[in-house]
Amino acid sequence: MLKKPLFTLAIILFLGSFIFWRTLAPSIMPNDVIITGNIINESNQNSVPDNQFFEVHFDKKTDKPLYVSEDYFYNIIFVARDKKVSSWQFTLADGSDIEEHNIVYGTDIRTLRTVNKKLGGKNIYLDTNISGAVDGFAYVGREFPLIGRLYLYSSPSPVNNDKECLIYAHYEVRFGKDLSWAKVIPLNALF
Repeated sequence: MLKKPLFTLAIILFLGSFIFWRTLAPSIMPNDVIITGNIINESNQNSVPDNQFFEVHFDKKTDKPLYVSEDYFYNIIFVARDKKVSSWQFTLADGSDIEEHNIVYGTDIRTLRTVNKKLGGKNIYLDTNISGAVDGFAYVGREFPLIGRLYLYSSPSPVNNDKECLIYAHYEVRFGKDLSWAKVIPLNALF
């Protein structure tokens, strides 16, 4: 007599769990993140580039934090053939300084794999075998917008991409479901 109601309850719980799992969405969506980037050449009087850097403007449209290390996180990755970042400088848009502990330098292997998985069809591939070879950062602070200046130097790069761009790579796995995503932000050249 109890077998039929228990079986029915088990079916209802299974279907409810399956529907819940199928409708899971990332905590941060691609439209929640606003990023623009410019490559800038500062030249001397002879028009020879002395200093090349890229400037990134980073903001968000959500009240949720973008980086919750135990649940989800991201990296903003700089992609360019034969260019690496030599130094970083970050401020808030109002010009105030950012506490150094609010910037995480480098990339996580999981975000690099997310980029390769989600953007491989767009001919963007990042070498996940070379630790620290890909330039990236994350801002874990709560105040926005952020302006970053990343100074560049020429160097052989582990990047298989002819375009210069930024990639926002979000990593999140909940209840065994991969909710990760990545988006490409083209860089404008300003000379």
